[in-house]
Amino acid sequence: MKYRIRSGTLFSVEKGRAAVSLASIKGPFYSVRRAILSPDGRAVLYTDIQAARSGGISAHKYVIMDPRKRVVFSGKPECAAGDDPNSTGESVPRIPRMDRVRMRMGRSVYNLKMLNSQNYCMTDERGHKAAEIIHDGIGGGWTVEADGAIAPAILMGIFIFSRYLEKETEFVATRLPDGNSGL
Repeated sequence: MKYRIRSGTLFSVEKGRAAVSLASIKGPFYSVRRAILSPDGRAVLYTDIQAARSGGISAHKYVIMDPRKRVVFSGKPECAAGDDPNSTGESVPRIPRMDRVRMRMGRSVYNLKMLNSQNYCMTDERGHKAAEIIHDGIGGGWTVEADGAIAPAILMGIFIFSRYLEKETEFVATRLPDGNSGL
């Protein structure tokens, strides 16, 4: 299915144009916590960044929660190939670049990969494309193509994960395993 995101709202696309509003994002500009709203304005999901139980360079995870605060989808950001100081064994004098999120929803595992700072592709365990988020360039907004089985509110959560990942690449400042900040 094809969708368009403009000004924090996910629209269905009919005849090449944005048609019906399916979900939207609400939240303070300065916070990572966001509410995902149904077309009638009810908060149906929330996104946030939480501490993860494991140590290492990405000791936090992205979560999508239902209104009762139960996690329905979660993802852990991962370093780009060759950038993870845990796998290279090197002391990295720079902040490693994050370019993917390994996500879980129930028993399903997905990988959200940053193709560049504005475009993302989500694949399942077998490598089949489940969703793609492509920036529309100077006109603004994003075109989203996704498996019809993915609910619009979940798609908005995945979109928020892509924005979190963009900020990871821009501002990662966590402690490395040796205790140094990497700066």
